[in-house]
Amino acid sequence: MGKSKRALHILQQLRLEGSEPVILLRTLQRELLLLVNLKRQSAHTPLRALFDKHRVWQNRRP
Repeated sequence: MGKSKRALHILQQLRLEGSEPVILLRTLQRELLLLVNLKRQSAHTPLRALFDKHRVWQNRRP
């Protein structure tokens, strides 16, 4: 399950705060597009260079 309880808690808090779902969807879209781009480019470029290029924070790197 990983961090599903934490994710659910965050979603509930966002709902209570009245956050717009569109903002959350846009954030998810941006993250998914980044993952797709990293996967495609990793065939010919080292991940470390890609992380630097796309400004992936150190704590988000594997």
